[in-house]
Amino acid sequence: MFTIVDYDINKHKLLDDWIDESKYINVKTINKYATYHEPISETYQYFLDNPFDMANIKSFIKVFERDGISYAVTIFHYYNDNDKYYLAINPIIINPKLINQGIGTIVLKLIVLKAKKIAEGKVDIIKGDTEKTNVASLRIFEKSGFIKSKKNDDFIEYIYKLTN
Repeated sequence: MFTIVDYDINKHKLLDDWIDESKYINVKTINKYATYHEPISETYQYFLDNPFDMANIKSFIKVFERDGISYAVTIFHYYNDNDKYYLAINPIIINPKLINQGIGTIVLKLIVLKAKKIAEGKVDIIKGDTEKTNVASLRIFEKSGFIKSKKNDDFIEYIYKLTN
């Protein structure tokens, strides 16, 4: 099981290497679907510099660790819409050394189990969007019990309704 911790720009700065295509063979996929070549620390800094960019949405980053190793990092958006509390996942980034080892599925199932603790509040629905061409993400959402909610030309939205 992983420990879920807040992203710390000093402690987790090395996660920026996860987008370096010269270091890891799997990084092209991470950059294509998750980071768009933007270091995680830049995303974190953006949240700090623009706290009211999305006025009713709390955005934050969590790291999934075990034995001093970072296995995954996830950006979350927490908000209320029509009296429902949402925890949106966008994206889950797996350590490029550990891709295709089931880590994404484990992380997603842990998010479902720990959603209220992660959000530090009520959660009715967990959701995540993925591009139709991102086969790995499609599989982990479906394996983890998420239901396809809506489609457009490029993306599929998955939802998981929590029971209270």
